[in-house]
Amino acid sequence: MEANHKALVTFGVTPDRPSTGFGYLELGNALEEGQETAKRVVRFREKPDAESATAFVADGPGKYLWNSACSCGAPRASSSWFIVTNPNWPRLFRASHRHRGEPASKDPEVLVAALPLSIEWLDIGSWPAYGELLPQDSSGNASLGETALVESSGLVAVSTEAGHLVACLGCEDLVVVHTPDATLVCPKARADELKKLYAVVAGKEGGKYR
Repeated sequence: MEANHKALVTFGVTPDRPSTGFGYLELGNALEEGQETAKRVVRFREKPDAESATAFVADGPGKYLWNSACSCGAPRASSSWFIVTNPNWPRLFRASHRHRGEPASKDPEVLVAALPLSIEWLDIGSWPAYGELLPQDSSGNASLGETALVESSGLVAVSTEAGHLVACLGCEDLVVVHTPDATLVCPKARADELKKLYAVVAGKEGGKYR
């Protein structure tokens, strides 16, 4: 693979749960006989539904990894991939202009491989993952700002507005976030589905939400 100037290596993360918030790498055969580390990427599977995500995790990291979106490769290979991502790139990589519109994973001349990362992976774009970065009490509540959490467990409770208290009694496994603009309450298990809520909020008309 080192001698292949049209090889791209993308780094995968071993899933620890069936997340619908990540893209997945579907893996094929090992690149070299006798070693199982680097494998060919058969397909990029974008953020799946819950049933598919559960199936991917059940198949194991030898078949599916989370896509970290971190990749490396020789300039010749990388430029052809960048063009797919952003149509403005041909101005910078004119020599690779002929590859426009052809995804790297489907270009027979480009070898796309995956290597697993031996790191802890947190998607800090999700509230549960953000909670893992916050101080936690003995009941597993992660909090930031002014909060009062009584007989509650597994919460991510955040108040970003000075003087505004987030108070919870008898709550479990919720995300409760208050900002000056809005207050969010949802089950932690459904935090990956917030795009549904955003679609409603974006459709605000006359001060009301549909």
